[in-house]
Amino acid sequence: MRSLVLLTALLAAWPAAAKNASSSAGGAQKEFSHSKDCMAYSLPAEVRPYVVEATEAEAAASGMRKHIKPTGEGGICTGKIYKVTGALHVYRVTSESSFPKAFGGWWSGRKSDEAYASKKAWRFRNEVCTPWNPSADHHFSCKVKRGAFIAIGSGQSVDCAKLNSGSEKFPATGIVQIAVDSRKDIAAADCTPPAKGSKW
Repeated sequence: MRSLVLLTALLAAWPAAAKNASSSAGGAQKEFSHSKDCMAYSLPAEVRPYVVEATEAEAAASGMRKHIKPTGEGGICTGKIYKVTGALHVYRVTSESSFPKAFGGWWSGRKSDEAYASKKAWRFRNEVCTPWNPSADHHFSCKVKRGAFIAIGSGQSVDCAKLNSGSEKFPATGIVQIAVDSRKDIAAADCTPPAKGSKW
């Protein structure tokens, strides 16, 4: 009789246990970071309608967490992985005048020459070593493919000398960085051509 009661209790608890295991594997994603001194951030209003937070399983499998980097290496300081569900447009400043050279991994949710008063302010707030983008005089935008996984978070600090890219140093910021795998998730046909001319 005691064994029967125990078996009944185990069978009753099984659905909940299975659900919890499933939620743990593919449920809510945790904020990911290698640092303790990251700045707080929030999803830009221009981005929020077109993405959903990936599950923990999707985030782990996406390979996009490589863009969340340790102190001094740039990229994202703390962030999450998101899945593109709508017509998400991202913006980029480059020194290149044509595709595919103009493509890169780092993007913004809004036009940089509208968000910053000067190129110097843009470079400092986005932690861009000069050798990475010497002239930074071409602006363009692209639409990211639906279903793409992207990394979004606050900016990580950069020690350019540590990365063999000059001597500048930039602190971590709350400026939102967007990492996109441009090689597979952006097509030139979905972009405006890189063009000079801005408010800077």
